[in-house]
Amino acid sequence: MPTFFLTHWSLLGFSLLFIGFSIYLRQKNNSKLAILFLCFAAVLLRIFVSKDGFLHEWDERYHALVAKNMLDDFLTPMLYKNPILPYDFKQWASNHIWVHKQPLPLWSMALSLKIFGVSTFAIRIPSIILSTILVPVVYEIGRMMYNRKVAYYAAFLCAIHGLIIEQTGGRVATDHIDIFFLCFIAFAVLTTLKFHASNHIKYLFFTAIFTACAILSKWLPALIVLPIWCLSANVNDRNWKSILIQLLGLSFLIAVLVIPWQLYIHQRWPLEAAWESSYNRLHIFEALGSEKGGPFYHVIKLTIIFGAFIIVPLLWLLWKSITTKNKNLWILSVWIFIPLLFFSFVKTKMQGYLLFTAPAIFVLTAFFTVYLRRINLKDKFKMPVYILILLLFSFPLIYSIDRLKIMENNSQEGQSFKTEYAQYDEKTIIFNEPRSIEAMFYSNCAAVYPYTPSKAYLSKLKADGYRFIIK
Repeated sequence: MPTFFLTHWSLLGFSLLFIGFSIYLRQKNNSKLAILFLCFAAVLLRIFVSKDGFLHEWDERYHALVAKNMLDDFLTPMLYKNPILPYDFKQWASNHIWVHKQPLPLWSMALSLKIFGVSTFAIRIPSIILSTILVPVVYEIGRMMYNRKVAYYAAFLCAIHGLIIEQTGGRVATDHIDIFFLCFIAFAVLTTLKFHASNHIKYLFFTAIFTACAILSKWLPALIVLPIWCLSANVNDRNWKSILIQLLGLSFLIAVLVIPWQLYIHQRWPLEAAWESSYNRLHIFEALGSEKGGPFYHVIKLTIIFGAFIIVPLLWLLWKSITTKNKNLWILSVWIFIPLLFFSFVKTKMQGYLLFTAPAIFVLTAFFTVYLRRINLKDKFKMPVYILILLLFSFPLIYSIDRLKIMENNSQEGQSFKTEYAQYDEKTIIFNEPRSIEAMFYSNCAAVYPYTPSKAYLSKLKADGYRFIIK
């Protein structure tokens, strides 16, 4: 039996074992060890999906290649490092200078490649680390807003969440970009809560840094942190003059950290940067490579990603936010419903757009569960409530198992592809390769294209000293 297969199954087995230990320790009120074992399980599940031996089509392969090309120059993001054939700078999937995404995830992946060597797993290491750290961060958010029981339930949902695990392995669109965005927003919310609980200025700086990191991962929706910051301040009855001054200071620090990169790319590559800025705005008004769906697309997706019965706590949250003055519920409402409302009207639809609301949904689900267990109910209502609680947790578990794709093992396919392309050097150009982006990641080819140019162009390339292979 192949060694990888044993490792594949042992990762899954140990992750289940650690989850069991974690639940047992939580029942014994040992929260610290319970979260530690939950983190062990989380990291193994993320490694489990990250060990396949090939890059995924949308969008991991592009991020990986740009990160690899950044090894030569961290300040020059390139897709085709050596654009031998003419290209259109407006086509992000085949151009040269690549400012299609913000730089922080690409820098992190490039650093990982530099430390661990060029491999698919190295591309995923930053996402594995960040999404594992997210588990105790969600726990701490839940603890500060409510209590340890709510915090543990929320952290558990985070550890086993199917889409987060899948994104960590680069399996679905926007992959590592969404993981970075999700994690840094959660980190910023946590430091926001800590700042208003302690008034330590260091947490204001951390909030600015984490919010800036989120913007430098996936742009301006990260500013959801600012209304959350204001609501968190109001929870502790701070005076509004002080809140306004601190908010202005926070916004100024965020701008100082974010604007230099924007100025840099617009000054150095004005055509590419201007086009990408307009292209980003175009997502609001046109369906660009979008999944099909109308205004209820994201509501439907939430019922898939977080379980069909998540609609119950969401409706309860909406009602409670309107009828009560519970500021913690207002924080969850802002974190969930403002993005939901905005992206419901945005024409371009993708399931990952609302992933950064996941920590709030985990905390909401956990709090709603504890709330249901504590209210006094007549006997005839107890069983339906217990069934609802069971469904709120069982559906995410089923979704997670489905997303793990336990029976798939594509390592041999990836390995054979890498072996084929590792032999080519920088004077070789390959044509008619449909997986051209992956081929450039795995090789040192001058360039790889999914088509063949004219005979005249081939003759010119040969005269320039290039060897070419037509697949």
